[in-house]
Amino acid sequence: MNGFRRSRHVPRTDMDALFREVIARGPEAALPQNLPDKWLRAIVRDARKAAISGDRDLARSAMVLAFTLADATVDKAVLDERLPDCLASYQLALIEELIGRQTGIFPRQYSLSDIFA
Repeated sequence: MNGFRRSRHVPRTDMDALFREVIARGPEAALPQNLPDKWLRAIVRDARKAAISGDRDLARSAMVLAFTLADATVDKAVLDERLPDCLASYQLALIEELIGRQTGIFPRQYSLSDIFA
């Protein structure tokens, strides 16, 4: 044995299931505190992988949810220029929620206006 952990294959996020289980329920369902653990972990994982590798395809799930949230709150003309900042805010909210669920310490609950302010 060489002492290295064997990397495990992590399947891609099932976007159809994400749509059925989260997005179809409306923008409020995509807020971090409303996401089931399964989706919160998958979306944070995808966002972190994308940040490390620069692969925008990996960030699809977070981007789809951010677009869904933005659709309900942001004027379409403003969305293009503000989307990178909004996506960064959403990713921070997701990570804070994940840490909160693991530690029991929740710094804040996010609303649509917090993410897209």
